[in-house]
Amino acid sequence: MKKLIIQTASELQIAPVINLLLTGESGTGKTTFGARSPRPLILQTELQGHAAIVAANPDALVIPISSLDDLKPVIKQLNISTLAADELGPYLTIAGHKVGSLIIDSLTALQVAAHDELAKEEEAAAKSSKKRINKFSVWGKLKTQISWLLRWQRDLGIHTVVLALEKTRTLDEDISTQVIDLVGSMSGQAPAFFNACANIRRSGERHVLVWSDEKTGVPTKRPPMTDFSLWPRYTSADINVTDLQEFLATNGQSGKMADELSARITQENK
Repeated sequence: MKKLIIQTASELQIAPVINLLLTGESGTGKTTFGARSPRPLILQTELQGHAAIVAANPDALVIPISSLDDLKPVIKQLNISTLAADELGPYLTIAGHKVGSLIIDSLTALQVAAHDELAKEEEAAAKSSKKRINKFSVWGKLKTQISWLLRWQRDLGIHTVVLALEKTRTLDEDISTQVIDLVGSMSGQAPAFFNACANIRRSGERHVLVWSDEKTGVPTKRPPMTDFSLWPRYTSADINVTDLQEFLATNGQSGKMADELSARITQENK
């Protein structure tokens, strides 16, 4: 019988990490932010973002992903890696490389690829059995797989940044809001798998992270009390995550828009 080990919270010493869901429209800088995470491994489904990765961090590790099957060897290697830590923080090892942050770029594109894959399987099964295609079965399997993936990244023990597009949803004839571009109920359920959710906006030449904004339908929550000192500056003219968290601790709850945040940032960088 396996011995039961009980420790105090201080004895366990689990390094705090960020599991960030970063949403935004195309071109707002999601890929750039992910590439500048500590020791990133980028699972890249959107190849048009490769130039942004090279410009932001040419040393970033990249694995092209076109289907959920492409994820299996990555998941296997990370699962068998022993979590360790050094002066730069926690990391896992894959193919001899230390990985401190796992970046999924993007969840929106990955779900499209997974849906197409599942739809083909369902079509083949329906043709073989001479039955009608069950679209509900496809959506159910897709939700199950995406939920498992989000739960897996949350429990890795290293930083994770999952990128997703936003889309406009019309609520009424004159009312619309931004929501996460994910299938069905996953749009609302995905944030539960993260300890931080942020929107990223373009304000002029700046890319601004917004942790709290009452004018968007996309859920946001500020990160927990965590050491951000190793997180690089987002852009040469922008503030880092530490400064942003401190600023929003007193100003973030009032629904400040990106231009107001940018004005404060500009003043601080003069």
